[in-house]
Amino acid sequence: MNKPESLRAHLMSTVAELQHNPDRLLIFIDNGKVRCTAAKSLSFEYSFDLQIILTDFTGHPDSVILPMLGWISVNQSELLEKPRQGQEWHPVRSRDPRQGQSRLQLDAAADGASDRRQG
Repeated sequence: MNKPESLRAHLMSTVAELQHNPDRLLIFIDNGKVRCTAAKSLSFEYSFDLQIILTDFTGHPDSVILPMLGWISVNQSELLEKPRQGQEWHPVRSRDPRQGQSRLQLDAAADGASDRRQG
């Protein structure tokens, strides 16, 4: 799964405050699943939530959200599509801003076969 590391690298290069304080960015994988079908090939997909935590972050939320949306548009563009009627759209969720940290959750998926071939 290269997406967590790809997102980390992207945020580190685009968010000025993280360039000076890289230890303030924490990324965890939660709710990991493997999805596959009964097809003849051995293809599969990882699905997971990325928990992104910014500790002691004093910058404006836009300085993180805008680069994150740019990364999503390239790496997980289906999250930006309009949901079908009755579905909620939550590609990024903010949690607990009063506790001195910003928490974001990104619903992500990665093709297992292609990620394995890339390294």
